[in-house]
Amino acid sequence: MEDDIARNSEIGEGLPRGTGGRFDRLIDKYADVTWEADTLGNVVDDSESWRAFTGQTLEEMLGYGWLDAVHPDDRAYTEHQWREAIHTGRYVDTEFRVLHVTNGWRWTNSVATPLLDEDGTVRKWIGMNVDIHDRKQADDIRNRHMAELERQVEKRTAELRASRDFLRGVIDSSPDMIQVFDAVRNDRREIIDFVWTLNNQTSEDRYGAAWGESLLQRNPGVVEADIFDAFKRVVETGVPEQAEHHYVHEQFDGWFLQSVVKLGDGVATTTRDITADKVAQAELLRLRGEVAEAALRESEDRYHVLFDSIDEGFCTIEVIFDERGQAADYRFLEINPAFARQTGLIDSVGKSARSLIPKHEQFWFDTYGNIAKTGQPKRFEHRAAALGRWYDVYAFRIGGAENCRVAVLFHDIKPRKLAEEALRKSEEQIRALVEASSDVVYSLNPDWQEMRHLFGRGFLVDGERPSARWMDDYIFPEDHASIRAVIDKAIADRGPFELEHRVRRTDGSEGWTFSRAIPVFGDDGDIVEWFGMAADVTERIMAQKAAHHANAALQRSEERHRLIVESALDYAIFTTDEEGKVEDWPPGAQSVFGWTPEEIVGKDLAITYTPEDRAAGVPETELRKALQDGFAENVRWHMRKDGSRVFIEGFARPLPSGDTGTAGVVKIGQNVTARKRWEETQNALVAELQHRTRNLIAVVRSIAEQTMRETGPTPDFMDRFADRMSALSRVQGLLSRSEMEPITIGTLAEMELSALGSVAHRVSVDGPEVLLKNSTVQTFALAIHELATNARKYGALSTDDGNLKISWAPYETLDGEKRLLVDWLEEVSGPRLTETVQKTGYGRELIEKALPYTLGAKTTYEMTDTHLHCTIDLPIKRRKTGRQA
Repeated sequence: MEDDIARNSEIGEGLPRGTGGRFDRLIDKYADVTWEADTLGNVVDDSESWRAFTGQTLEEMLGYGWLDAVHPDDRAYTEHQWREAIHTGRYVDTEFRVLHVTNGWRWTNSVATPLLDEDGTVRKWIGMNVDIHDRKQADDIRNRHMAELERQVEKRTAELRASRDFLRGVIDSSPDMIQVFDAVRNDRREIIDFVWTLNNQTSEDRYGAAWGESLLQRNPGVVEADIFDAFKRVVETGVPEQAEHHYVHEQFDGWFLQSVVKLGDGVATTTRDITADKVAQAELLRLRGEVAEAALRESEDRYHVLFDSIDEGFCTIEVIFDERGQAADYRFLEINPAFARQTGLIDSVGKSARSLIPKHEQFWFDTYGNIAKTGQPKRFEHRAAALGRWYDVYAFRIGGAENCRVAVLFHDIKPRKLAEEALRKSEEQIRALVEASSDVVYSLNPDWQEMRHLFGRGFLVDGERPSARWMDDYIFPEDHASIRAVIDKAIADRGPFELEHRVRRTDGSEGWTFSRAIPVFGDDGDIVEWFGMAADVTERIMAQKAAHHANAALQRSEERHRLIVESALDYAIFTTDEEGKVEDWPPGAQSVFGWTPEEIVGKDLAITYTPEDRAAGVPETELRKALQDGFAENVRWHMRKDGSRVFIEGFARPLPSGDTGTAGVVKIGQNVTARKRWEETQNALVAELQHRTRNLIAVVRSIAEQTMRETGPTPDFMDRFADRMSALSRVQGLLSRSEMEPITIGTLAEMELSALGSVAHRVSVDGPEVLLKNSTVQTFALAIHELATNARKYGALSTDDGNLKISWAPYETLDGEKRLLVDWLEEVSGPRLTETVQKTGYGRELIEKALPYTLGAKTTYEMTDTHLHCTIDLPIKRRKTGRQA
């Protein structure tokens, strides 16, 4: 951009002001002030536009005198920018305030560029200033509005977050039965059943866990009650449904209100027992009607006062009709001072609504047009979306229909609408909570001497009339004193009453309830009433009693278990917490490791691991795996207290806990040190045998070499004999370790191919891991060796572009025999396989004769100019675990 300005400046230099035509007109159109300066930044020529803008004289503006017209707060910055540009010879673009001759301080945008001679030196500077004060003011207003908008958004976000937290708390404590079902479909994607995937605590407390069970098997009555069809409709249409059901099936006989919504390929339901709610619902509707009438009367009285005071927005309008007689617009004839505050419209008299509010809703034109035509006044509330407001409006016609004039008294009720909406949601939540509750609801007088109402929900006898004998009716005599003591304390503390106690149920039997009541205070601060709810917890209490008996039986079982654990002295069976700290250390653990319980309980189990395992993080890894995967193998050397080592074969599993999921791990390990020592001795013997076998083969190879030197050796014989003896040695090494490391075809192929050296990268191998019989290995390995050697010397691997593909796959014959088919394929791009390959030698005889004879194999051997294809089909035993070779 700077280069463009410099070039434009050079062009402009050829067109001085007054002679440049379009150049002058361009400057005059966009610049309020133009000026010139010398190479040192001094203004040396007169600028009439600067003097006209600032009121400075020529003497005042010359040199750096023009800075006196710059605002004091901007002067240092402006001078620095200008001197920096003079020093660097670079284009400058900056903003600062200048004292206007009549309008005070004004923001300007000053742009200046150097004019260069042919040798690139600065000859002089030209610049211009543009008045941007109005834009700056608009930016400030916009920034203030954005800050206010952000503040309102933050406030609303906090309100929404508080509302979310409140709703979450209500849902978490909901006494309703909340259940989720997944649809079960047949091959035609038809819904044939539903299964439980979620029950809330209320549902499980009342009917038990049903997760994963069939709806039709557990509750077949849902078909007759139309509940099953309702579930299907909601899943297929996505439209929520709510219905009351009189369900008289299975163990149920009552009224239920059920809401069903679609959730994935299933439904979520909320079910409430409303059997005892019918009477309460009728009473609630009656009271609601009285409250609504009182609210309406209060609203009318309030707005009459507002109208009489004319303290709200008021205007008279003239409705404009089109040729069809439809209201198309209206013009404001008169407004009161509050009009602008209520609408945000300025200077509205004489202007039409369409011109001031282009997106105003047609509702307003139709409503005022109808009032102008009929003369019928109208009071209404409606949203004016284009203005972002809600209005309470009373409109009436002025004069006859021919005048088309309407008077409008209105008030912005947006804050009230927002509050009403919040109140409505809150009331709906509270009403839904009360109506949905399956708990007993009751109220008492301030001193608890009289029960005023009690809705028993079938659990307790309903108390429809005030009763002073409520304690005799519902509480067993032996519990009166203890319950009364809690009541007296709640009254004295003026706080909630909470107690779990026995009650006499509807049939007279013993039941248990958790009761909670809160005081309601009057305007004078005294308690006027107590309101409470009581949940039926009989099943839970009975379950707790049953659990107590079960715990006693469990303790007896644990005692037997303890005796077994303590008697197993060659097994270390103990527990740790989730951080690996030892918690329980039976005699078996002490016998294996040497530490007493007093010495190790509370300490990190890592002290039993070897230093190298601790350094590698093995204790932490094993603990984490046990907790996350449910099992961790522990087969390794460990440390005893005396510093000796003990070999343990065992595992760790998570220790379940009803509260947190897991309470740590239990570790079980057997001391197999003696067996491990014997295995190590055996391995040493096998290694020694392997060493001696290799030495024997080396002796045989040495004898053969010595004999050939004496009888006339050939290099080809020596190479082949040495290779075959090396292959035989490698096979003997595998066989010597076969008891500990079973031999697979993948291991065999990898061993032979690794001997190929630098060409191994042109070999592809594919096939599952398959075990080979030890009796098969030697002959089969020599066959693979012969093929690999032939490929390297004469076949595909002897060329630069040849490739070798080896693959195998197990299969089973019709008579149940398990066999392995090996496919060996060498390929070159041209006819370059040598004649030597085609000759019949030891390798080909081994494949075509020895393998079929000794192993019962079936072989093929086919060769052309561009490829060699060999297959070997032999009986095997396949390994159970499949790993790709």
